[in-house]
Amino acid sequence: MRGVSIPTHRYADMAQGILQEGRLHDSSLGKALSHSTRAYTRVVLRLRAQAEAELKELTMIPPNLPNPDNFPKPFIPNQPSHHIRTASRASSRASSFGQNFFQNPNSPTQAPIQIYRPKFRSALYRPHHAPLLRVFVPSPEGQWLSDSSVFECERELRRALAGPKGSSGMSLLRPGDVVWDAAVSDEANVAKLIWDGNYLIDLDYTYSLVGSIPRYFHSFSFPPSYFHKVIRSGVGADGDPIVQIDVNPWAHEIAAGLELLQERVAMDTPNGGRHSVLRWSHRSRFRIPMAIRTTDTLSIPIPQSDNLFINRSWAGIVVVEAEGTNEGLEELHSRCPAAFPDNRLLRRRADADPLENRAWRLLRERSRPGEIWIRVIREKEKLI
Repeated sequence: MRGVSIPTHRYADMAQGILQEGRLHDSSLGKALSHSTRAYTRVVLRLRAQAEAELKELTMIPPNLPNPDNFPKPFIPNQPSHHIRTASRASSRASSFGQNFFQNPNSPTQAPIQIYRPKFRSALYRPHHAPLLRVFVPSPEGQWLSDSSVFECERELRRALAGPKGSSGMSLLRPGDVVWDAAVSDEANVAKLIWDGNYLIDLDYTYSLVGSIPRYFHSFSFPPSYFHKVIRSGVGADGDPIVQIDVNPWAHEIAAGLELLQERVAMDTPNGGRHSVLRWSHRSRFRIPMAIRTTDTLSIPIPQSDNLFINRSWAGIVVVEAEGTNEGLEELHSRCPAAFPDNRLLRRRADADPLENRAWRLLRERSRPGEIWIRVIREKEKLI
């Protein structure tokens, strides 16, 4: 209760007071805040397990209910049966049935059949999103955590998840879980780290001032909105999140549909306004089939990964685009070496940094379920 009742900005203020008093390791306030963040972390992971257990149960029709696909004609609504809302993919549209019950009009005395929907609600965790875990580790070095501070954050995680008789609950963590050192700051992504399965690592600042997911993470293994409102994006041109995607398996499909298009788009002005301009773009697309492997993944392995599979939220059309210039086209070709093996930019990066060919911006305003838009990040957009 203390962890959720204290305003987030107060953690940094109290940590600063502890550092000024020189009582980093023997402060009673610091110990109390550490216990609060440990409890908060345990509760968030417990909520995730609860939400996933409910979603897993809802993907299966209860044994005492008939399968809606086998209902006789009077039971079937106008929409196809595949529009039934299931827990494996929460729909933003209204239910195709409009009611929570089916009633056979030919049998007025028959009891209604209830269609179950997820009941999980929490302000601390959203299903299909990264959990934001907390630790309390005052940083003498300021907002940029030193190696010793990061190691202490890892130790705090182990203390939070320590079980009885010295057992460890670190197996509850998953790659992509976000850990925030609340003792440093609550601005943007300051003091946010990502668990990679073994260690806590810093965000990547190659193309973003506020940070993005590390470059060797595979965005295909997470839902497109997995880090939304957890890893914050910038504003203006930096407002769309950065994802790390290898599109080379679909290189020939991208090359076959590539075209140069002109469109009118709204652009931000330096004074904060917006105006409409004409823009040329190279654009293509590829399809990810709905080949179900589990309730969360497709049976499509991610190349150059440790037995990872594409998340089912990516199933559908992926639209790729680049600037309508020769340089933009070259950048797009460098992402597709299978179709353009002689690309000069690709050869130049082969020994320098092969992961640079996986950086894209996810165009949030244009994307929707079943159609995700991504745009090439040019080399000139590098910040460091």
